[in-house]
Amino acid sequence: MNLRSVNIWTTGCTIGGIAAFVALQCGLGVLICGPLCFFPLLGNLILAWMKNRWSQGILAISSVLYGLGVASEIYNAFYVNLDPQSGLVLVFVGVAYFPMMIPFWLVALILEAFYAMRTKTDHEVLSPDVT
Repeated sequence: MNLRSVNIWTTGCTIGGIAAFVALQCGLGVLICGPLCFFPLLGNLILAWMKNRWSQGILAISSVLYGLGVASEIYNAFYVNLDPQSGLVLVFVGVAYFPMMIPFWLVALILEAFYAMRTKTDHEVLSPDVT
């Protein structure tokens, strides 16, 4: 199993786990507020095309960290400080954790660019273009 599939699986499990956790508390509220909670993870799914193992590892780690942070916020909202408006945490948790994801995406993109430059340089050295 390559790291690309690990990244996709960890992101999918994070989305599924948080959705199942919230569905037990909110029911249909997941359909309204849930997508706002998961939109930072869409960046990881969009960046899953990267070929570099380090980039995929960083994206998988960011999915796990995001899932842990969101799960702790949801646990705090629904179990520790129960409030009639606890469902609103689903709206704002994605926005609150979005800045946390940006450095992971930037590092993954930089590593992918270095990987692309290195493979291009290796390809040019191994097979020079003679015209």
